[in-house]
Amino acid sequence: MKTAYVVYKGEISDYHKTGKNFYRYTYQLYNRMKKNSYGIEVEPIECGGPNALGKGGAVFLNTFTRDLTQFDIVHSPDFVPMFPLRKGNAKIVTTAHDFQFALEPEINPFSNNLSDIKGMLFQKVILPASLKTTLASDYLISVSTMTRDDAVKLGYERKRIFVVNHGVDERFINKPIRKRSKGFVVGTMSIGGPRKNLPFSIRAIKMLGKDVRFEMWGNLTFDDPEFEYAKASSNMKFMGFAPDDKIVDIYDNFDVFLFPSLYEGFGIPLIEAQARGLPVVIYKKGKIPEETRRYCLEAKDEEHMADIIRKIKENGYNEKDRKKAMAYARSFTWDKTADETLKAYMKMK
Repeated sequence: MKTAYVVYKGEISDYHKTGKNFYRYTYQLYNRMKKNSYGIEVEPIECGGPNALGKGGAVFLNTFTRDLTQFDIVHSPDFVPMFPLRKGNAKIVTTAHDFQFALEPEINPFSNNLSDIKGMLFQKVILPASLKTTLASDYLISVSTMTRDDAVKLGYERKRIFVVNHGVDERFINKPIRKRSKGFVVGTMSIGGPRKNLPFSIRAIKMLGKDVRFEMWGNLTFDDPEFEYAKASSNMKFMGFAPDDKIVDIYDNFDVFLFPSLYEGFGIPLIEAQARGLPVVIYKKGKIPEETRRYCLEAKDEEHMADIIRKIKENGYNEKDRKKAMAYARSFTWDKTADETLKAYMKMK
């Protein structure tokens, strides 16, 4: 069986420079697929280069014009507009990470600023084309049961969906957990856009006093009045991009991990944090899959989140709960992701 693995140019080699979890998925899956024991030959097809529609347009143009008839499977691990004209008998497979933009766009609205041409093209052209071609795929690989169910809501046949969860890499499992730094540190990762709901966490930290340090890692992509308060506060710090080679140490510096996202297709940071033995607090009303929210502490509002943090600071994290959550999180491995993906390939007729 011969498989084409359609990726952005540099997505495999430079994934660590982006901080994007679906790039991490692409890298981890491809490198393990190469080592498979099923006799499946995997060939990467890199799409990129300057064009009017950006990377998504590059994937569309490259796959539209390229001869893919020698492949049995053409797999796009990302949500991009892929419509190969010459595919022969190849099965088209897309990994569905989430459908938030289609089902609940108000959670993470796009700018309607006409001066942002790239953003407008992405919103008006790339996303609709990506959704259309994703739902036209022969099969979907869904990263969670929630994403699978969302695909069904959009009209995709359930029987053509394979659920294959993300994983954590070996560093989160094998590296000894180092002793925490002095003081009590609350952290968060992938602070991103509105759907990450960072202001919720800032308001909770406000209630705890200056002896709790709050570290926010990642690149902000929107503005909010709470950020000005956080920037002026002595106990809150925007840390910027989290270097991949330091990622485990960053988690190990936290005493509590906050992730109040409003919508996640899977939520890799949740299981990474739990794999390092951290208590994870999420927003109870956030749409987060059962696979990753199972051992999280759920805050119904900001005051409740502050209360959860306060109790952990005073009493510690229950050791039985910590071990249970850590063992569960460490059961999600990239080797398992690759193995389940390869098994799915074998079932595609």
